[in-house]
Amino acid sequence: MSLPQSTSKAEPTSPLRVRRPGEGVFACLLSIFSLFVMYQAYGISGFTSISSPGAVPMLAGAFLLISSIFINFATFKSAAVSDSAPTRGFFPEIAPPLLLVFTLLTLGYISIIDIVGFMLSSSLFLFLSTLYLHRKGVVVSLLISVNTLAVVYIVFRVVFKVILPDGSLFD
Repeated sequence: MSLPQSTSKAEPTSPLRVRRPGEGVFACLLSIFSLFVMYQAYGISGFTSISSPGAVPMLAGAFLLISSIFINFATFKSAAVSDSAPTRGFFPEIAPPLLLVFTLLTLGYISIIDIVGFMLSSSLFLFLSTLYLHRKGVVVSLLISVNTLAVVYIVFRVVFKVILPDGSLFD
């Protein structure tokens, strides 16, 4: 018994991919970030030899840069969405408000940890991020952040004897 033959014409197996809104902007940002990583890696010790301290970070940066170039070629080779500006879909598709708010919380945490210390900055960061992400109210967010910070403190400060930053405000 033979299998029935298809009478339709062969269709292409991989149709032209359409670029999503914001994808081109993200690909360009990826290349800029890769160049920044290469610059930072070169700043470690330059490229004096294969065994220099900056060699492995520069290699990682080179892989990032090469990958981002391939991603850019693939992205801009695909058909663009014709009914929108290149940046119109960036924020809803690539950087939604949740990501932007959490990024701002993280940057705030990083910027105050040296000033007010680990305990205060971490408790504030945990409370605000739990309040924003969990959305179960102030009391629940406070309980979650205090308990999490207590566990972190016990594990790192008491058990492993890690010195946590005190902050320059209280010196």
